[in-house]
Amino acid sequence: MKEFYPVLTKNECGKYTWKFENNVLIVFYGNDDGMVFPSITTNDQLAMFMLGMSMYCYGFTLHGKNNLVQDCFPDLTTDEREYIINGITPEAWDELFDSMEVENELS
Repeated sequence: MKEFYPVLTKNECGKYTWKFENNVLIVFYGNDDGMVFPSITTNDQLAMFMLGMSMYCYGFTLHGKNNLVQDCFPDLTTDEREYIINGITPEAWDELFDSMEVENELS
């Protein structure tokens, strides 16, 4: 990455807020019920999420509102951008889709 991204010091970015309790990360958008991020269960993973959100917030405001993450961060890989968006690692995606395929085969 060629630019410096200031790290967030609060659990908020625009309309996004989040809490991390008992090794569970829940992200809220406005007043919604929140979404659990299954890949983030440790403080190290939370630190990566915070870095990702910092980069996303900085890029979003730096480049203007309503830009796509690939427009804000063209130098990141697809996997890195997906992690910023949803906090799910490539390994977790593979595990999720492998289990869905097995369920479909059993149906």
